[in-house]
Amino acid sequence: MNRIKFVLFIGLLFGVTEKGLTQEHDWKKDNLKGIVVSVKETEYSAETKFGEHLRKDLISTKQIFYNERGVIRKKIEEEYTTYYLYNKNQKLIKETTVASTPSRVTLINTDETIEEVTIMDTISIKEYIYASDGKLIERNSYTKRKKEKADLTEKVKYSYSTTEAKILTYNADGSLVNREIIPINTKTDSPRQKDGCQYNKHGDIIKRSNFFYEYTYDNHQNWTIQKFYEHYYAEPSIIRWTEREYTYANTLEDLVDIVQKEEIEVQKQQQQSSLGYTFSGRTGSGFILPNNPECERGIVAVDVIVNPAGQVVGASINPHKTTITNTALINAIIEAAKKTHYNVVKSSRNQLITTIYNYRVL
Repeated sequence: MNRIKFVLFIGLLFGVTEKGLTQEHDWKKDNLKGIVVSVKETEYSAETKFGEHLRKDLISTKQIFYNERGVIRKKIEEEYTTYYLYNKNQKLIKETTVASTPSRVTLINTDETIEEVTIMDTISIKEYIYASDGKLIERNSYTKRKKEKADLTEKVKYSYSTTEAKILTYNADGSLVNREIIPINTKTDSPRQKDGCQYNKHGDIIKRSNFFYEYTYDNHQNWTIQKFYEHYYAEPSIIRWTEREYTYANTLEDLVDIVQKEEIEVQKQQQQSSLGYTFSGRTGSGFILPNNPECERGIVAVDVIVNPAGQVVGASINPHKTTITNTALINAIIEAAKKTHYNVVKSSRNQLITTIYNYRVL
């Protein structure tokens, strides 16, 4: 039997009102000038041939979005999208990564309408915990991988003295896997230094050991092309070629408007696509949502077995995904699920499809 994977949307987080992953704006940390809405960065392989430095194949693409405080609020990569949430003290408290490619699913609503919606599957979560003085003291990492419950994969604990920061990393089973001691420069109060690197007038790195960088800039003095070289031999050899495209806002008010409009759309998506089901190569018809006289609120998940002719040959409750406990309603839904019809497919096997019946307050 082919088991058809369902997609469950869990807690898409979107933070747009606070600033700073640390006390610095990300605009400043990323050395960006102007009111930057987003940066699209494309990385290419490169080679030096007959004295010419050439751009070659595409390696990866990512896009970073900022809010009006100059803080990263979303990052889109090829397979994943990460959303950043901040607390009232302008500290990052959660990163939620979801699959960048959303799934189209069918949702059966309380008003008996059937709609196609887009949902996203949570892949991983990182939570950040701070002490009363604002210092980071713990970071917990979880993975979901389409499981119903997030699994702890790593715990990192931070402690500080006047001269050093201690970072202890643990596995999910509580065993210590790494211990790091970082001296703190008492003059700058920062464990991160730029020793051994050279920077240009724009604040971009141009030399690190035997590696150096070359840039092209736009009118805002943000680089649009970065060429990365190594110089071990008679002539430099290019290693990587990176290009950036920027989207700018004219004013901070314009950026606020852009962020707010996007947040509204995300909230709509959260409300409309809380649950659903998906299956490969099949479409359904004749969906019935039984009456709910006691106004139960929640979901009932039913596993139906569909044969190649599109007939439901079995239906049973999926207790792990069901939140409603009303027995009469559950039984009515199971009977309704048995009456659903699906399209015919060329296969010799039955398919297991998980259908979600979503009762919401209208």
